[in-house]
Amino acid sequence: MTDSFAIVFTANAAIRFLLEMGSCALLVVIGFKGYRPPLNLLIGIALPLVVMGVWAYFVAPMSAHRLPAMARIVVEFVLFGTVAVLVGRQWSAKWGWAFAVLAAVNCAVSQIGETVG
Repeated sequence: MTDSFAIVFTANAAIRFLLEMGSCALLVVIGFKGYRPPLNLLIGIALPLVVMGVWAYFVAPMSAHRLPAMARIVVEFVLFGTVAVLVGRQWSAKWGWAFAVLAAVNCAVSQIGETVG
């Protein structure tokens, strides 16, 4: 792998981390600002905890239970897709689509990086 590819994949990993943390933060904000009790507790507290747990157990690079590539893509699609839909409902469809596209491109580049690297 050339140095320029390594830079791209390293930058993509940083963006991926920001997407992961941003997803949890967005779920908390959307849960508490967009919904009334008890749904706000479910979306604002329980859903981010579930997302973090699923990600850590099945998707994280160092996980002992990491899923195969195709299964990970499905899990990522569900997790990031849920956040994109909630962002679109809470604020704007444009922001939801922007989040979804960013996550999809990031996922694709990540898979290419794992295949090449």
